[in-house]
Amino acid sequence: MMKKRAARFLSIILAACLLAGCGSAGTSKNSGTGSGTKDSFESAEIYLSTPVMLAGTESCFRVHADDWILSYGNDIEISSSDESVATVEKDEKNEALIIKGVSAGTATITAKVRGAEDSKEIRVVEGGDAEELLLSSESLTLKSFDSVEYSVALENAPEGVEHLNANVYSSRESIISVEGNWSIYKLNLTIHCSSAAGKTPDITILITDGDNPEKVVGYAIVPAVVE
Repeated sequence: MMKKRAARFLSIILAACLLAGCGSAGTSKNSGTGSGTKDSFESAEIYLSTPVMLAGTESCFRVHADDWILSYGNDIEISSSDESVATVEKDEKNEALIIKGVSAGTATITAKVRGAEDSKEIRVVEGGDAEELLLSSESLTLKSFDSVEYSVALENAPEGVEHLNANVYSSRESIISVEGNWSIYKLNLTIHCSSAAGKTPDITILITDGDNPEKVVGYAIVPAVVE
């Protein structure tokens, strides 16, 4: 059973890590804080760093409108359907749109830009008595346009949990991608940084029960400084 759980854990959490991150990467042709000379858009789409986040943490998101990738410009209107669960704001210093997890529950995040809009659901969970993860360091120092190696471990197989889900996400656009591989409950990450110096993202690792996403099995919040 242990090997079965570990194998399922590996495949699920690795996929989550490879897809995590919040930056301006994408298939759109243009990016920036505004949208050129376009007076209106036909469509918009929100891209969340993660569909589930921990209360007390922050997560960034992006908005695509037609062939533009928008980050935080004044022409974007953002809102949350329940601010007791999650709030949204524009972080102009770090050029990002930010979701802040407040308390357990579900909220709908909406973005409107020049006639187009989209909504996505975000789930916020509480850490409770979850096991803290074993970290290679309690904080990170990152250099612009460089990568660092980092490891995370879950010490024991959770009792009664058949498989696990994981979300690895950054509170700012400084971290644009995360790569990882598993060796029996140990995650080895390569964190790629592509931002200017002076930004301060937090990286959150959140592991939940795959059959009950509101049950947090383990989590860690790792502050980072970009030099």
